[in-house]
Amino acid sequence: MRTQFFSSLDISSPEADKRFKIAVEKYKQFVTDLGDFRHNYMRLGKHLIEYEKERLYSVIKPINETYFSVVYKNIYEFAKNELNIKTSTCKNLIAVAKQFSDDQGNCKEEYKNYSYTQLVVLAACKDFSYAIKQRFTFDMKVEDMKLLYKAVKKGTYDWLLSIPQNLNKINEFLEAEKIEKENQILKNVKSLADKYKSQEQINSDGEILPENKIHSQLIGYENIKEYIEKNKIEVFKDGKKVNSEMVIKYLTDLIGENKGGAE
Repeated sequence: MRTQFFSSLDISSPEADKRFKIAVEKYKQFVTDLGDFRHNYMRLGKHLIEYEKERLYSVIKPINETYFSVVYKNIYEFAKNELNIKTSTCKNLIAVAKQFSDDQGNCKEEYKNYSYTQLVVLAACKDFSYAIKQRFTFDMKVEDMKLLYKAVKKGTYDWLLSIPQNLNKINEFLEAEKIEKENQILKNVKSLADKYKSQEQINSDGEILPENKIHSQLIGYENIKEYIEKNKIEVFKDGKKVNSEMVIKYLTDLIGENKGGAE
């Protein structure tokens, strides 16, 4: 956050035009809002909306040889660099303010009992019917609200069931989905292991040769090591079995590399 840039700037200087003065003055609102996020998050979101609407993020510019800042392409770049607000948080703040704030930037009366994190989930439900939105009450845990959101998105929500019953239903669905994914992973691992079995695809260090690496097939695997150990997967080179620990280490390292890249 470059608060020094603004606090030191003399906005009455001839070089500062009208829009830049407005941008600097409105920036001070952000500093105040961030000073007490818990109570000011709605107002902060409202101010971000105004800043974006007026495109004030795009008028941050060189003033003289002493004070200089870049011109930002959007409100998210501005928020990240000037306010230290992540893009995801900035989007949430704007979404919450758009749906739940009044004209003065205060929380609408009917949503005052909801916490910020609850409103973030509720904001994601903007395309749900009014009747379904009414099921997301302020006394629900955030985790339960997220589960109920998934139930609606994945089509498991049942009007004839209570909220607890719907939560149990989506939990069972997600668990079955996870098992199905793991079974497919194990199937893919076995298929990959069978492909290399009895083939000269391993070097003397137990590593699969570069031209035979299939990185994309390994992304997202969770249980390769456990599967190889349990099923005693064997890989051969020149008719001789390669040390299984080498194969496990290679595959485990490869999974880690791919996961790191996906982050």
